[in-house]
Amino acid sequence: MPNSWEERHKFESKMRLRALRIIREKKLDGIVMFADDSNMHSMELFDEIQNVKWFGAVSVGILTHSVNTDEMADRKKDEEENPRMPVQGPACNASDMLAGWHTFNTLPFAGKSAVALER
Repeated sequence: MPNSWEERHKFESKMRLRALRIIREKKLDGIVMFADDSNMHSMELFDEIQNVKWFGAVSVGILTHSVNTDEMADRKKDEEENPRMPVQGPACNASDMLAGWHTFNTLPFAGKSAVALER
């Protein structure tokens, strides 16, 4: 994922266009909605989704990495026992009805920059 917001939005647009091309090529039937952290959604959307017979979601993972090595060393043992990964996706209640959306809490990363890791 690109480091700058401008490049990230360009990259997200490319991913959306690729998804739409696949849908067109495979002649898939249905409605497509991109529900990610770059968009805002009314809670009414989740009410309407209840009327859909079939619902699918594809999760896209974004791994974050902080360059603060002291902080990482302090958390390393805890994370080995309780790994934390950013998760976004549909949240269902006990009746298997869509109740909301799991989002990734960015507050712990406020003011920090992403760093590209060498391959």
